[in-house]
Amino acid sequence: SNAMSCMFPCSLFHTRDYERIQLEVSNNGVDYVAVATESFGHVLRCTDASNISVSPSSGPASGGSIFRIEFLQLPPSNFEVLLASAASVVSVPCWVSEGLSTNCQVPLATSLGIARFEPGPRHLEVRARSRNDEGLCELIGSMSGLLIFEFYDEPTISKVVPSGGIIHGRNIVTLIGQGFLNSVHTQCRVVKGAQVGLIPGTVLSSSAILCVV
Repeated sequence: SNAMSCMFPCSLFHTRDYERIQLEVSNNGVDYVAVATESFGHVLRCTDASNISVSPSSGPASGGSIFRIEFLQLPPSNFEVLLASAASVVSVPCWVSEGLSTNCQVPLATSLGIARFEPGPRHLEVRARSRNDEGLCELIGSMSGLLIFEFYDEPTISKVVPSGGIIHGRNIVTLIGQGFLNSVHTQCRVVKGAQVGLIPGTVLSSSAILCVV
């Protein structure tokens, strides 16, 4: 036999751009002697999805949400972010904020000629770009994995029940509306002039939230 193939794992090299590395082969402790020294160029450091987090991971269907991508390792110096569904792929502009963080903003749906994004989850892909030997930009890496960004209809409140209560507080208030997301981080905001108070809220359904004010 006169040929073999090898696949480089993504975590093997940690170069931000490109470099030349030496290729050596060993089989069960026996080192192969190279007749001529060969090198492999343009190795791109890549990252799998387990090393990336997105926050927040959801936004309104009208678009415009700003979210942050956190890399646990140094990201490639040249990458693009895409929101992909079975029907379309949308490019998301990003800018480096600090260190291992990158801020991105979902385009407004109207800027794409649509009224809104279809509510539901989309795959969030972070794709790294490299250059081939001819100097052309070539897509060589994709880090989609389990990264999801979900669009939802903007929640609206139509009624507060009851509309009044005792001044000493501890009033059980139900907010009636639509599009409420089931989240343990839901808060009711009480505003009196310049004073703002945050109270934990309980999502009863997509149309009802309970707060004690």
